[in-house]
Amino acid sequence: MTRSIGLVLETMPTSSSWTKIFIAERLSLFVKVLALPQRVVFHHFSPLLRASRPSLLHAFLIVTALFSKEVDRSVEEAVVDRLFAIMQDTAMEASFRLLAVSWLIALSCSKLSTFDLLWARVQELCPRWHDPLELKEMKLQALLYCFKISQTMPTNLLVVLESLSEFKYCFRPVGAHAVVFRFLLRILIDFSSDVDGLEVPLTLCDLLRSHPRLLPSVLALYEQANSRAVQYKLLHSLGDFVSRLEPPSRIQKYFGLLVILSETPWLDPSYVLTALKRLVFCPSSSLSWQAGMRVLITCRRVILSHPQAAIYQPMFRLLQHLSTYQSDVDLRDRALLYLRLLTHAGPAELGALFNPNPGDVQRMTQTLPPVLPKTVRLINGPVPFLRLVKLPEERQRLGLLDRQCAVFVLPHGRGPLGSEKELQGGGLERPLGTSSSSTAASPGGVNSFGESEWEKRWGDPGADHQFPKEWLELADAADRELGIGGRFSWLLGEYRRHVQASPASIRLPFVLKYQQVQDMQSMGGLDCPRQLFSLELTFSSSEHYVPIEPIRIPFISADGGPAGSRLDEEAAAGGFPCMNKLLLLLRPSSPVPTSFGVNIAFNDSQSHMYFGQLEAFDVAFQDLFLPVRMPLVFWAPLFESLWQGSLEKSCWSVKVLDLERDIVHQLIRTQLGPFIVPSEVHLEEEDFDFEQEEYFERWNADGESGLPLEEDDDDDVVVKVDTFFIIVFVPPCHHLLMRFAISSRSTIVRILTDRFQLLSYMDAFFLSWSRDAAVMADRLTESEAGQSRGVKEDCLH
Repeated sequence: MTRSIGLVLETMPTSSSWTKIFIAERLSLFVKVLALPQRVVFHHFSPLLRASRPSLLHAFLIVTALFSKEVDRSVEEAVVDRLFAIMQDTAMEASFRLLAVSWLIALSCSKLSTFDLLWARVQELCPRWHDPLELKEMKLQALLYCFKISQTMPTNLLVVLESLSEFKYCFRPVGAHAVVFRFLLRILIDFSSDVDGLEVPLTLCDLLRSHPRLLPSVLALYEQANSRAVQYKLLHSLGDFVSRLEPPSRIQKYFGLLVILSETPWLDPSYVLTALKRLVFCPSSSLSWQAGMRVLITCRRVILSHPQAAIYQPMFRLLQHLSTYQSDVDLRDRALLYLRLLTHAGPAELGALFNPNPGDVQRMTQTLPPVLPKTVRLINGPVPFLRLVKLPEERQRLGLLDRQCAVFVLPHGRGPLGSEKELQGGGLERPLGTSSSSTAASPGGVNSFGESEWEKRWGDPGADHQFPKEWLELADAADRELGIGGRFSWLLGEYRRHVQASPASIRLPFVLKYQQVQDMQSMGGLDCPRQLFSLELTFSSSEHYVPIEPIRIPFISADGGPAGSRLDEEAAAGGFPCMNKLLLLLRPSSPVPTSFGVNIAFNDSQSHMYFGQLEAFDVAFQDLFLPVRMPLVFWAPLFESLWQGSLEKSCWSVKVLDLERDIVHQLIRTQLGPFIVPSEVHLEEEDFDFEQEEYFERWNADGESGLPLEEDDDDDVVVKVDTFFIIVFVPPCHHLLMRFAISSRSTIVRILTDRFQLLSYMDAFFLSWSRDAAVMADRLTESEAGQSRGVKEDCLH
């Protein structure tokens, strides 16, 4: 067998790398059984010391470990140098660098001379910033091993943790956080006598001062320490730290530490009592209900864990202050109860009150069954017996017939655009941009600054749609002086600051109503509750909107009260309690149309809890349109200023509408009526070639009438062009300007905005105009056909 082993070793130079590794792993058994000397085996593997592959070096080290006590000093130095080179090579894989550190520890354990070589280069074991996390932890273990063997501990050992400073911002016990606290725990266990010299308690206090969320890990170190002396040193330092913390309001972040300090009977309770006194008596900190309850829980732990004579005076003052001056009645009552127990009961009675017999508690849980309401989750689509629908009628009151539903406060001097009948008829008799009934700035007006009709109708003052009252006085002065003068530049700056300081919201009116369920299968065999209590509507989030506040509704019912009562009459008319009108406020952070999902939770008359969803709703592009928050007299100067270059990052676009003049007039009135600039705008005239269109119009008219067509007709063509200016405020702080040039057969729209993304919605916006124009044309054709049939019938008679 010895000759066979020798034959195998003789073939080593011609063997592959994996064969050499295989031989090294299996050789230890034969060396021990056959008692092979070093001179027979070692020289066959010595060339592997300089191998470029770490796996071959690993094979050499396996053989070296078999003859560790017989290896020469020069070989030891070469091995240590090679392992340090691999450990510091950043191009090497992390697993081989970890293996190098493990071999350094293993070889130094078997021979003292190897440890001397390792100790001479111990500073190279310090972790570096660019080292992988696993290598950093292995280096820390090697450092602790070296210090433990040498029985020499440097006072600045914790400086090595600077390469792991990211642990301060990772509050979960993973990654660098776990590595650092495992290192500190090894120090507390293996070097308990050097804890003060290493300043471990001071370091932990500094960590907690700047990073309170590390408190659970610090308390875990205290619990895992196996020495009562170490635990005392830690709690003594932490107690002194929390009792001196500035400002006192920050003590609320360390209630976990206060509970541990209060439950330790062999620790001085003055640390906890001092911290609680500074927190409660601090004039700048007001205790919330949660913080007050934590204070009282800590007081209870102190009373149970410490002699009454040692805590009576400070605890009496603390509880008396809480029971007298605390604003929350629950905290006052609880503090008064603890105060009476402290002054009238002894320690044994307090223990019996605060810590009841576990057997009694167990019997209570067995003999008193819990009564819990049933929870029902409606998962088959929207809740079948509730509907959340928009109210487009409210927008029609503003004169807008664009099939959207957002509403807003009209500016001063502009009221509703007419009755419903007049709106449906088009209202072309009235001048474009005016209203059928304008209101002055009176207390009952639409935009008065007192109790307005808007607030009476919705219970919402609409303050974010209004402008300061001083601007209205400036507008009145401008009307009297028949001019604005240089005050507009000041007003423009104030307007921009006002828009930034008071972001506007869009308001969507809804109605939430109860409806009878015809198909009971949608309820999954459950009965429909007819009375709903404590309804809460929550809405999905969007990155383009500020989160919507939940809406809470006390009561909705399928029917009213007793027959003949007022509630029964209102329910029969479709009102409360079958229906609730809602005004939903949305504050855009960027003007993007989106959709929102609606979740609902409510109770029925049997206290069962229901969870479900309602129909999702959309926020359209037109819903983002709001009037400019400025008196009407300043709309024209504002349009001129923005159009002529005061708009930041302006973007232009042009749209051509092949529609007749009357149809465009009617569309502007019904789609953009509240946004028309009511006074004259002074801008340069645009040079559009509408004359050719008028020539073709005359040519077609003459051809249809049978008159001779004259090509050399030099008569001047009168071109009539109507110009209208539209200014729209788009929240949060953008503007959309449109200039309409309307001829008999076509319209050119110039568009200006300070947000280029808005231009992408204009094609769809004007496409809806084309559809509306087609509907109007069909109605006009039907009306003319009806009139012609009536004329023929009159002629026949």
